[in-house]
Amino acid sequence: MRKYKRGGSTQTVPENLTLSDMFEQFMVVKRGEGLGRLTIEGYYQNYGYFQKYINHRELTTEFFVGWITHMTEELDFSPHTVNIRVRTMRTFVKYANEEKGWISEPIHRRLTWSRHLHHLHRRKFGR
Repeated sequence: MRKYKRGGSTQTVPENLTLSDMFEQFMVVKRGEGLGRLTIEGYYQNYGYFQKYINHRELTTEFFVGWITHMTEELDFSPHTVNIRVRTMRTFVKYANEEKGWISEPIHRRLTWSRHLHHLHRRKFGR
């Protein structure tokens, strides 16, 4: 068990909690929010794509920026596709950071469409 201090309270995070375990707990919450079947399937599909890239690396802001760059430059995905995948994972890491304290770095604050993806969109489509 490791302890994580957040806003005056201490949360205990089991050492054996995997990223997939965290995602499954997150999805219980999403289902409880009444998201539609296709939305839930989309979350799982985007998490599957993310898992292929992560390969046991630590979750950091730099990692996520690398993932975005990988999708746009190496896989040549459209900015729209990248934005959908980033949006899903951003929601998950925000939950893991703010609600559970599983991830100590507030990665979600830097994962936005505004800068990186807008620049790539303009470069690719000239708009």
